[in-house]
Amino acid sequence: DQLNVAAAATVVIWPLSCLKGLSALRYTSTCSIATILFTCLVVLLKTPSHFQSRDASFMQVLEHSRFNSSSFQVLSMACFAFMTHTNSPEIALRFTGGPSSARWVLAVQTLVLWAVYCGIAVCGYMSFLEDTKQDFLTNYDVQDKLIVMCRCLLSVTLVFACPLNMFPAVQALFNVLEAVRGKRPGQEPLYDMHHVRVPVSTLAFAITLGVALKSPHVADLITTISAYFSSPLMFAFPAIMYWKILRGTGMTLPVTLLSITAALWLAELSHFFI
Repeated sequence: DQLNVAAAATVVIWPLSCLKGLSALRYTSTCSIATILFTCLVVLLKTPSHFQSRDASFMQVLEHSRFNSSSFQVLSMACFAFMTHTNSPEIALRFTGGPSSARWVLAVQTLVLWAVYCGIAVCGYMSFLEDTKQDFLTNYDVQDKLIVMCRCLLSVTLVFACPLNMFPAVQALFNVLEAVRGKRPGQEPLYDMHHVRVPVSTLAFAITLGVALKSPHVADLITTISAYFSSPLMFAFPAIMYWKILRGTGMTLPVTLLSITAALWLAELSHFFI
């Protein structure tokens, strides 16, 4: 039952979301990395048998792959995936390995995740083609032990991912409240007050949970949010800043960024009318 699952998740996620910082969850990244690597391995192993059952060749799949308005959904979700890494500054602040070590870690992580996500995306689609669902794991047999393990590991990862992504949002909200409140010498920040931070964090968590319960198609929700909010942050606002800095000269880049934003908006609007 959906409500029972939500209640069980709340018991675990809500206390973690009310913590003061990310340091208490610094070791959970190992769980997420192991989960995505295991999921990728399972998908790769199951692709040959599922693709053979589709009675189609690789060249036929390539011939039927066409660029259309739905392709903008990929870019929208990429924008969303980038914008959700708002916890990166605090993680970087607490990194003690030095600049050279940080660059090495970032390069290795980027290459590994790029390979893993590409493998899951391509092989997941090749396994089910046009029958691929938004939650592609639901395409597999529900009694498949490896898939059950993937779903369990992903569920654990999401439990830790929720507070990790909520911290920056709550901190940003408190920064706004502090600006409205005004600073006084020796005044304790609102974020450091447990009797203020916990209720605000609880309200933010409740809103997030309510939206999740009312949105069964998560990919559609992410695309809509990212098209109207993430894309302006990534493309439109930088374009305006470039235009201000360049003072009307060299308009190629600003126009290109604004065109991408407009294309994402129009592509998303088309889903409501087509």
